[in-house]
Amino acid sequence: DGGKSWVIKTGWEITEVQKITLDPVNPRILYIATPYGVWKSTDGGETWTKKNNGLREVQDTFITSVVVDRPRTSRVLISTENGVFESIDRGESWHGLALQGKAIRKLIDSPKSSSVLLAGTEDDGVFKSTDGGKTWREMNTGLEHKTIYALAFDPGNPEIHYVGGYQSGVCKSSDGGESWKRVSQGLTNLDIHAIAVSPTDSNVIFAAAVGGGVFRSDDGAQSWRPIGLESCQVWDLQIY
Repeated sequence: DGGKSWVIKTGWEITEVQKITLDPVNPRILYIATPYGVWKSTDGGETWTKKNNGLREVQDTFITSVVVDRPRTSRVLISTENGVFESIDRGESWHGLALQGKAIRKLIDSPKSSSVLLAGTEDDGVFKSTDGGKTWREMNTGLEHKTIYALAFDPGNPEIHYVGGYQSGVCKSSDGGESWKRVSQGLTNLDIHAIAVSPTDSNVIFAAAVGGGVFRSDDGAQSWRPIGLESCQVWDLQIY
């Protein structure tokens, strides 16, 4: 009913959800990232099954993101405390793919191409892949802080990326991640946990801070203004 009322669809086993991801072809298939593994639903969220086959408990099961490969939805990637893992059977089994030993806080794919991915880490900055996650390059030139919680692609320009994290404010790259510049004028809280770029106007960008609310930019991140939820811990933003 458009958000007027809500019903809890998870049981006692699922108490924390980091991310919800829908299969882009079949929206009745959903994945959720939790601190204790991946859960999957095939009935639109009515029931859930844990899908941790191939993940070691504790080391690999703190999941922060789930990314479904749009051209081949049987392929799913997850970010963990121990790198990026891959499934080629819709989450039924997993194997380590890359960045083992890195604590990955965020994983996203480009709206232009699922082969292009960004990963934000705890203490190690940003990594980028252009081959679907098989190989990665460290992309930290210009970053003052390397704990990254927020990543975003500009839907209108594949060379423009945004990142944010612990005390980093918002940083922008106009050269595909090769270099970064802090663009935080007007931000009153620099602990950024989410960034979203409007799909219809690349100048309109939203950033969310933990304990600092939501900020909006109308000039491509050159300046920001607070727009609400100042007392809230906002962990994610989505624009549809």
